[in-house]
Amino acid sequence: MLITLLIGFLAAVVLLLLVNFAQKNKIKVQWWHWLLTVLGLLFAVFTAEALHVLLGEGAAQGALVTGLILGLVAVIWFVLLGRFVFAKR
Repeated sequence: MLITLLIGFLAAVVLLLLVNFAQKNKIKVQWWHWLLTVLGLLFAVFTAEALHVLLGEGAAQGALVTGLILGLVAVIWFVLLGRFVFAKR
């Protein structure tokens, strides 16, 4: 339960830091960019929770495969967001 709260807290902190970064650097972020960002954070939370559950059940190989596949998608998602939405122009 504590791990789940920490994952949610970390996701909220990342979102608040992104909002602060966009405001500080005067980056105009449209509503659908924020939607993609929130969906990406939810996907990252889903990935972390899937790893937590699989490791809790003792399925280390399943956690490894799931972490590699879903983690790669999450990393690519955030690299594209950083490149096309939050990059300083």
